[in-house]
Amino acid sequence: MLISELKTENNEYKGGNTIDIKQYVSYIEKKLLCIDILESCLITDENGLLSCDYFTKKLITDLKLVANYTDLEFTDEFIEDYDFLCEHGILDYIIKNIPDSELNFIDEMVGCELNQRIKISNSLESIVAKGMNKLIGKIPTDKELKSLSKSLIKDINKMNWDKVPILKEMWLTANGKSGSDLIGK
Repeated sequence: MLISELKTENNEYKGGNTIDIKQYVSYIEKKLLCIDILESCLITDENGLLSCDYFTKKLITDLKLVANYTDLEFTDEFIEDYDFLCEHGILDYIIKNIPDSELNFIDEMVGCELNQRIKISNSLESIVAKGMNKLIGKIPTDKELKSLSKSLIKDINKMNWDKVPILKEMWLTANGKSGSDLIGK
């Protein structure tokens, strides 16, 4: 049943509808539920550090509990549906009627996996590895090096060799060598 079917035109709860609440969902369903929560709430900041958006974690957890443990379905306006469930105490009713063993399992698995992913992602080893991968990505490939060497050879062949002594003198002057230092070099 769509959550919108529980509403009156004034956005009030109609009542009279019974909400079927499952007492158990399979291990696979719980695992997928936990993965959805994790993938939704883990964020990477501009420095590449991983953290948890706890607002999103709470929202997605509640949405997934309703979707997996009841016969209720969210519409495209799921935030409005969520607010309706909260405002009228329906969400609290649903959560109170899901067995504690189910809720504890989900909470524990999400919490453990969340801590593990953040710890691994933000470890010194991981940060160094990410930096090395960026650095390695900037190293030219064999094809790029061959192209560069061909380009350099063409540029050298086009060079006016009569101006090389002038360039050498300019280079030495730019590096702080005096006129007397230039004699004999």
